[in-house]
Amino acid sequence: MYQGAELFNFFCDAKLLLDPKTKNVNADISWARFSDFLPWMRMGTRPGNLLYQSRGYKLKNFDALPEHIKAFVKANKPEYATAPEKFSSPNMTSWRYFKQLMEERKKNNRSRKYIFIISCMKKEAVSKVK
Repeated sequence: MYQGAELFNFFCDAKLLLDPKTKNVNADISWARFSDFLPWMRMGTRPGNLLYQSRGYKLKNFDALPEHIKAFVKANKPEYATAPEKFSSPNMTSWRYFKQLMEERKKNNRSRKYIFIISCMKKEAVSKVK
């Protein structure tokens, strides 16, 4: 059985948020996730868990990102340069993406080969590992 929890916090000026004239509100965010090991880690039933923690803030728009991140997005995932026009369901999760990768690799007889894109927030730290 898989057990996990994801916790999101959004902090903003409530007065601005509740004002119908406001079109955009600055926000600070935090996210935490506690879960079992992920399937690709191949940890089986070994004891242990994962804990993820992150924090950030909302930017006004795509142009507020650092240049090297904008360049990476434009070159690799240009659809992320603008917000979606409408909600789509189901959304892509790490579990769905992993399942999709494994099904493709199994179909192509490459089930043991993994490709990861490692992206850190530094210009020189974007690399592809096979």
